[in-house]
Order: sequence, then structure tokens, then C-alpha cells
Amino acid sequence: MSALLDVADLQVTLLGARGPLTVVRGVSLFLEPASTLALVGESGSGKSMTALACLGLTPRARVEGRVLIDGMDVLADGGRGATHIRGSRAGMVFQDPQSALHPATRVGAAVAAVVRHHRRCTRKEAEQRSLELFAEVGLDDAPRRARAFPHELSGGLRQRVAIALALAADPKLLIADEPTTALDVTVQAKVLALLRELCRTRGLGLLLISHDLGVVAAAADRVAVMYAGRVVEEGPVEAVLQSPRHPYTRALRTAVPRVTAPPRTAPGCIPGQPPLAGALPPGCPFHPRCPRAIDTCSRAEPVLSECSRGWSAACPVTERDT
Repeated sequence: MSALLDVADLQVTLLGARGPLTVVRGVSLFLEPASTLALVGESGSGKSMTALACLGLTPRARVEGRVLIDGMDVLADGGRGATHIRGSRAGMVFQDPQSALHPATRVGAAVAAVVRHHRRCTRKEAEQRSLELFAEVGLDDAPRRARAFPHELSGGLRQRVAIALALAADPKLLIADEPTTALDVTVQAKVLALLRELCRTRGLGLLLISHDLGVVAAAADRVAVMYAGRVVEEGPVEAVLQSPRHPYTRALRTAVPRVTAPPRTAPGCIPGQPPLAGALPPGCPFHPRCPRAIDTCSRAEPVLSECSRGWSAACPVTERDT
């Protein structure tokens, strides 16, 4: 099956007053239609920057590598190719719907404006399409909701509006950056169920960014674990989360609180802090925090190597164990 999202050797370097700073280092991703790929990792691992680069939303950065969305080159013409892809082929749901929606614009008008921008239609047709989208994302009493301003809606309803906004031009790819972080558990489950249903009914590909392994386990088909700007493990979500090969993935899993744990049992903790982008340690960036580190880890940064079919990890200890 052809890739809906094909990223190869992506590198993102921020250009600031203190000089260039590389925050994404050689990331490669592959996403098929009607499937979900999750990017996970601690804050600062490069997840969101990878997603923004895929849509050409990094104006103060140098982006290198290859990014194809539905066969179209995002980085063509110095990144100007992304303007023809955003909205029509790929939509994005941001972490905070309150800041993604204009506070002085009614939510129905906001969605209708996107419809009119991408389609040749009348204002009335665009308004009708916005109501259809609101119904599709589960907003009850769509005509009344369409007249509301963002502050008049709850966080869960705002996130549904943001999803409708991302779907307004009928894209094939949806990128969701921590879409459930600001929501309570009950609303979070409903939003995840909505995203899964949209993937099924529309045949959408979903790139889901999260630090919550519970969310990833419930929503994704495959998972890519990022650390210090690189993918350190990638494979089927069930296999990776049940039997992780990279020590960092194992540490993330042990840090998840468990209902079945004995009383007063604290979740695991990863010692130390993630390295800064401009001050990576030699060798594997995770080795100062890794309980299984060996001499090789401090000398050379490992590359992703296949440990079983469709499953790769970047760890010399894993390679030795297998």
C-alpha cells in the first residue's frame, strides 16, 4: 500500500540569535491510509516540531530531508509546496483549541470560512457544510453551537470544533498534537473514540502526538518513540508497549501509574533530565539515564536496526540480547 505520509531523514534546525540548533535529527516515518501512527516521548523530544515540519509550519527553521503527503512534496520550492497541501490534503488539530480558535469569531463562521477558502461555493453552502461537519464530530444541536463563540463552549466541545475545522477541506491526513491533554478522562475517551471513528469512516491517516501511553495504546496501530530529536524505537503498538526493546521505552512504560498496583506503590521514575538540543552527550543521548548502558553507548550513537519484522530499535544492548 502506498504511503499517505512518507518522511525520510527529516532534520529541523532552528535559526536563532544564538546560532543554529538542531531539534529533529534524521526522523523517518511511514503512515498508510486508514491507520494511526503515534509519536511519543517526553517534552522536548521533538514530537511537535516533527509534526509542524510535516506541514511546513516552521518559518524560522531550516528543514531538510523528504516529506511527502499523498505523494506531494511538502518541502518543494523552499517549503512553498506546503501551502497547497495544508487543509486540502492534511489538517491539524492543535493541543489547545481555545488558542486555535479566534475568540471574536463564531465557531460556525470559522469553519465556513475554511470551506469557502478551499471550495467554490456560496456562503450559504459553506454554512450548511459547517453544520454537517459539526454533526459528524458529534456536536449536538449544530445550528445553536455554530452561533457560539469559543469561550461559550466547554473544552471538549471546543476540541470537537477544532477537529471539524481540520476536516473542513476533506484532507486525507490528520495530525493531532496532544488533542486530549487539556480534557478530563471521560471527555478524553470520547474524543479518542471520535478520532478512531473518523479514521474508519473517512479512511483518514492519523498522526497522533502524545506523551500518554494509555492514549497511544487505545488509539494507535503503530508507535514511534522519540528521544532527543530522534526515533529510538518504532513498531506495532501492542508489541512495543508490551515488550519494549529500547530502555527508554521501558522506562516510559514503568512510569505509567497502574490501577492494579499494590496500595501506596509509586510509579517508576526516569532519573535525570532529557538533554538539551545543543548539549547532547556523546554516543547514545539516553545513556546517562540508562540502567543498562555499556561502554559502547557512550562512544557511538546507535542507529535504528530491525529487531523483528516491522519493529526497530536503536540500542546496542537490544542488539546483543537478540
